[in-house]
Amino acid sequence: KGVFVQEDHFDSKEEGLDLYKKCCKDGDIILEEKLYGEEFSLFTFSDGMNYQHSPPIKDFKRAYENNKGPNTGGMGSISVWNGENYLFNFLDNKDLLEAQRINELVLEKIREGDIGYIGILYGSFIKTLNGIKVIEFNCRFGDSEAINIIELLENDLGIVFSAMIREKLDQVELRWKKINTVVKYIVPYGYPVNP
Repeated sequence: KGVFVQEDHFDSKEEGLDLYKKCCKDGDIILEEKLYGEEFSLFTFSDGMNYQHSPPIKDFKRAYENNKGPNTGGMGSISVWNGENYLFNFLDNKDLLEAQRINELVLEKIREGDIGYIGILYGSFIKTLNGIKVIEFNCRFGDSEAINIIELLENDLGIVFSAMIREKLDQVELRWKKINTVVKYIVPYGYPVNP
């Protein structure tokens, strides 16, 4: 939300500066490299020492049909069971293992402090021609993707969270239903620009 992408929302440097003047107050602005590819999310459950990963989930941020319109906080998400595993047509097992390893490296780095992270590490990734790149991390069980995860999870979520709090996640194997899931948001007319 609040992200403007060259070639999607403006074309030239001048148009980008005009957009900045219209929507931003004086202050800092963050410029990021534009990445080309497909995004997906991966939730990693952590008890501070042990980790287990969710299936990958793909969310959709554009407000209108056919992935057009302004960015939002999210308009919905999907998971895909292809008969063998939870992978999208743009993602292979090597890509998924790389994203899992990135989440694990973050959790291992946090554990170098006094205590490991107990909770959900929500990694947002993009598969590019140059491999898996990180978009962002969140430390929450949120956004529409969490609804997909809750629907897919066969375990009792309370038992999973209890094992995480007691640092015994290694004693609970997360089990996932072999189904597809779809979450679609219904939003007010004009969302997100002028609802």
